Amino acid sequence: MHTIHEKPHTHAVALVIENDAGEVLAVKRPEDDADGLTSWGLPATSLRAPGESWEQAAHRAAREKLGVSVVLGECMGEQHHERETYLLTLRDYRARISEGEPHVPQTAYPHAGTQYTDWKWTSEWDIFIPTARKGSVCTRIFLDAKGIRWRA
Repeated sequence: MHTIHEKPHTHAVALVIENDAGEVLAVKRPEDDADGLTSWGLPATSLRAPGESWEQAAHRAAREKLGVSVVLGECMGEQHHERETYLLTLRDYRARISEGEPHVPQTAYPHAGTQYTDWKWTSEWDIFIPTARKGSVCTRIFLDAKGIRWRA
């Protein structure tokens, strides 16, 4: 087992993409997801070294994972989480689609990491609770910002 000081540190960003109806774009990860986060979640990606900014990673995630361009809004929150093999710092950013229609998976980007198997617009925030309980930091930030109790 690694000690906290020996673990590598990963930074990641998630998108809370909202439409004009006040719904949020939810995505599903593949059934063989390494973290077991196969319930509904938010689109996310890790920052690429060296020097990619949070905002650059957010725009890349929209393009490579959903096939859209976005306009970013404010950061909704940041949390730190210790995983078994690494430390994670993750930020959620509000966003709106400026160009394109979501489509998954994005076969044009085979090296973009996790490709989603489904997506939908939702205003039923409780669909994110199972993923938050499984350890999804991005859904925890979102639910906390909405004032929704997700802890069992």
